[in-house]
Amino acid sequence: MGRVKNAAAPSSAPEKKRKVTNGESAPLHRYKVGDNVFLKAAEGEPSFLAKIGAIETGRFLAQWWYRPEDVTGGRQGWHGLKEVFRSNLKDWNNIECVEGLARVHSLEEYERLPEVNRSDFFSRLTYNPGKGPYKP
Repeated sequence: MGRVKNAAAPSSAPEKKRKVTNGESAPLHRYKVGDNVFLKAAEGEPSFLAKIGAIETGRFLAQWWYRPEDVTGGRQGWHGLKEVFRSNLKDWNNIECVEGLARVHSLEEYERLPEVNRSDFFSRLTYNPGKGPYKP
């Protein structure tokens, strides 16, 4: 973990593996600005989600995604199971906190996916933690 450049590994080098939260092994990824990523959470809690806004040595600027149950008003019956809200909250985090890539789609893109997996989410609303309720 911790590599952030897009340089390719030599083909003779063995592919490095690491453990992600659901017990699967995944290749070590080189993260870039614009990637959505899972971040470590407390034991037994779902991973956090963030979009990488900038990268500096050993750290990155995270723009946070919120799950409906984590916002004012909580989860409603009309929220999708894999729905997240984009927020305006940003802060710097250690790149070692990244567990792997996530994919956040528009609702329309999400509905067209042939298969939804652990890393797929959709967003149709924004949430401002300082002001409360989510907005379309």
